[in-house]
Order: sequence, then C-alpha cells, then structure tokens
Amino acid sequence: MQRAARTLLLLVAPLVACSDSRISTPDDDDVVDDDDAVDDDDAVDDDDAVDDDDAVDQPPFVSILSPAPGEAYYSDVPVTLEVLVGDLEDRSEDLRVTWTHEGTVLAQDLAPDATGRSSTTSLFAEGPVGLAVAVRDTAGQEAVAEVAIEVGGPYDSGPCDAVVPFVLPTCQEPTGIYFSDIQAGLIHRIDLDGSNLTTVQQRVADDLEVDLAGDKLYWVHGDAVIERGPLSGASWEVVHGALPYAYGIAIDPFSRHLYWTNQVGTPKVQRSCLWGGDIVDVLPGLGMGGNCCAIGIDIDFVNERIHWMDGYYGGPVSRANLDGSGMTSLYTTPGIGNGVAVDHRDAKLYWSEYGNSGGQDAIRRSNLDGSSVETLLTSAQGLDTPQHIAVDPAGGKIYWADLRGATRIGRANLDGSNVEALYTGGGEIRAIALERVSPCE
Repeated sequence: MQRAARTLLLLVAPLVACSDSRISTPDDDDVVDDDDAVDDDDAVDDDDAVDDDDAVDQPPFVSILSPAPGEAYYSDVPVTLEVLVGDLEDRSEDLRVTWTHEGTVLAQDLAPDATGRSSTTSLFAEGPVGLAVAVRDTAGQEAVAEVAIEVGGPYDSGPCDAVVPFVLPTCQEPTGIYFSDIQAGLIHRIDLDGSNLTTVQQRVADDLEVDLAGDKLYWVHGDAVIERGPLSGASWEVVHGALPYAYGIAIDPFSRHLYWTNQVGTPKVQRSCLWGGDIVDVLPGLGMGGNCCAIGIDIDFVNERIHWMDGYYGGPVSRANLDGSGMTSLYTTPGIGNGVAVDHRDAKLYWSEYGNSGGQDAIRRSNLDGSSVETLLTSAQGLDTPQHIAVDPAGGKIYWADLRGATRIGRANLDGSNVEALYTGGGEIRAIALERVSPCE
C-alpha cells in the first residue's frame, strides 16, 4: 500500500499546483533569504528517505470455489479443486497455487489464468478429507485456505438419479480406438494411426461405449447381455442379462445413466444406472410406421435428448427428451439406418445407412433438428455396409466401422474429405468407440 500511496501523491501534486490558471511572481518580501533557507544539515538525508525496497509487500488472497462442504462427492469421481486468487502487486498469472491433503502434495505450482482462476482434479478415498491450498506471490508471501469435505463410497453404489459432480474433461483428441470383430468374437484396440493392435476382450460386441468418468468400456454381448470392463481389459462383469435383443448403447455422463436400444419384438429404448439396477422403459413402443428395429443410439447431453436410428428400409432418424417425451422423427433414410453420433461442439448429428435402393451405402449429417442434411461418404469412397460411427470434434474427424469393406476402420474429416484407412485386417467389424475422447460443448 505504501507504494500505491506514493504513486498517488506524485500524480496529485502537479494537479494541485496547476489548479489556478493565473501566473504570479513573488515580490521581495516573499523571497526566502539566506537565513531562512534550509541548510544542508537540516536537509533530509538520502539514508533517511523511504526506499522502494522498504515498502511493505501485501500477501496474495485466495478463495476456494470447489470443493464445498455439504456437497456430494464419491471415491470414484474426480473432485474439482478450484480457487480464485489475486494480489495487489503481481499479475494473477505470476502467482503459484499448491494443493495438499494431510501433508501430501496433490498439485504444485499451478499457474492461474488471467482472471485469477486455477483448477485441477483429484480422487480421494471414502471418508473425511481435509484440504489446504496455498497461493504464493513473486515476493514469496503466501496465503492459505482450508476446506473439509466428506467423500462417499463408489458412485456405483449410489442413486444414479442424483446428478453427480462430474467434471467434463477439457475437449481433447482421443488417444486410441476400440472396435469389435463379431466374426472372431474379439474386442480390439489400436492407436489413432492404426498401429499397435491389441486384443482387449474375448467377447462378441454389437456396440461399444467408453465411460469417461469411470475409465470403463461397455458393450452389448450376444443381443441379450450388457457387460463392462476396464479400458485395459483383463476382466469384465455383467451389468444386465437376459435383455430382449439389446443392440446399441450410450452413456449420459452427468446423470450416470446407461441407455440402450432393443431392436426387435417390441422395439424400445431403456435405461438404468451405469452399474445396473432397475430398468426403466424410456421409449416403450418404437417401430414407427411398421418398421422393426431400434438400432444405434447416442445422447445429446447438452440439450438433454436421445437420438436413435430405426434399422429398416425407410426407417427414421429420431429424437426425444431423456424422459421419453417429445418424440420426433427428423429424417427418413432411403436405406437401413445403423450408427448415430452427436457432435456437441458444432451441434451436428451423424449417422450411417446401407443397402438403399440406389445401391449406395452412406454416412450423412444434419443439424440436430434434422435440417440441412448432407451426404458425406458413399460406396464411391469404399463404404460397404457401414456400422457404428464415432465423432471427434476436437480433431475434426469422423470414424466408422465397416462390416465388409476393404477398409474395416475408416476416418475422414467431418465434411467427408481426406478419407483414410486405419485398419484393413478383415473380419466383420461392427462397433467402434474412441478412447478417452471428451465430448466438446
């Protein structure tokens, strides 16, 4: 504050001196004679002057935005650690933030943004958790704040109807691709360039979905069972068994619900908690217009809607609210619909279809309301019975699985240009999912 006060005086003094526009000169009586002059002994010595180095540097301030006492936290869901910091002398970007838990450093020397916000995440075991955050300025001064929270057990044992404090990861490109070969009964993983083929599970999978928060892979097995396992493979467990012709699956990461389609008999969309539990009929009677099947499905979690395909000639691309209300047909496919994917960043809907009357398989896209339909890829680009698809908005790419084409896993720009073959290893490739991709808002 002394630095600031000194600067203010220097700015105000000239304004006071110049406040009167009249200019006058002193007369002889006003002139200071030699006797009245301040001699050298009375002058302020340089050593007595206040030096800038002697000014008191004020400590920074810190306010914890998250976590907050009383909020719900779970041992398998990352907790957001976020603060707002500032300093009178330093820029926010020059401060450094460190989080600790019972003396253990969780994150060290984080640099806030220009608004003074700093954020990271961390997992905690079940029980009481005491956290401390310290912010340090360039002069070495610190301010410390503390917060205590209660962390519950795994969310898998909690009520999935309650919205969890799920942190949507920063929009980023995927690190790998999962896909299923239904002929061999295997689930594989490859890098984005198609290299490093690894078998993750020895299971038949009609559809795949990655759980962003839980680091798990979900799949529909044998038209009747939904299973899941870690992304690294090695084990798996049954989520639901004895389902009537389950086919497509999708995850809402905020409500922690698992949605799936049942394709024949009485076509429907159902949901449950990610770990299983009670099954709810969201859309109990589909098969609109005499069509047979609910196939691909995806969740528009930004607008809280379900999008799905009806797998029949002339079957529609449809949508409804997450509770099943407001069902609307968006577009009637000339072929058999299959996979569907939502691009949350650009508000686009992508889908695949095959076997249409013109002999052209296709991947198309539209706005989320079904308007402005574009054909991106056809048999001319090598499609042969395209199946499920996945969208990477951050990388500007669309990925697809092809049941019989020379290119079993393909990739192109979101507008259909720059087609690439990533996997040509044969088999009957049906499902595809991107590893650790963040759905962009």
